Amino acid sequence: MNYFIRDMVLSDFEDVAKNYYLRYEELKFNPKLGVSVKKEPPTFSEELDFFVNLYKRIIDGDVLCKVAIIDDNVVGIVSVQRLAKGYEHDHIGILGVDINEKFRNFGIGQALLKTIINDSKAKFELLTLEVSVVNEIAIHIYEKIGFSQYGLKPKALKRGNSYFDYILMYMEV
Repeated sequence: MNYFIRDMVLSDFEDVAKNYYLRYEELKFNPKLGVSVKKEPPTFSEELDFFVNLYKRIIDGDVLCKVAIIDDNVVGIVSVQRLAKGYEHDHIGILGVDINEKFRNFGIGQALLKTIINDSKAKFELLTLEVSVVNEIAIHIYEKIGFSQYGLKPKALKRGNSYFDYILMYMEV
């Protein structure tokens, strides 16, 4: 599968939003999906506001964001967001990744992660993430690229009447 990775740009909004909305469809078929979404899909306007604010934080140097592209379409996104600018823990970045379901298991997620981790070395000292205990594939990938588990957040995600714990992970960069 041919893809390339680049910095996210403003014109990626529609693809990024489309991929996010697909999570809601995926959850209909897999309620144990180990990703977190808003309880109700955001409006297009809300999603645009979120994207613009994220992009402003990229420009301000508090977020790194990469996308994976196949046939001029965004199929994956990874970001590292500064925990708290100007505070004594602003050396910590919070990692998030999302790959379109159709493009998982082709190494795109690992490539995005390796790229963002390498870029993070110039801005952060420590990366953290939270991953659902049911997302065993993601946990394996995170451990494979160097993340270590350091704790558990019980009942971190509530979907309907079901709860999912999160594993807390970190990596020094």
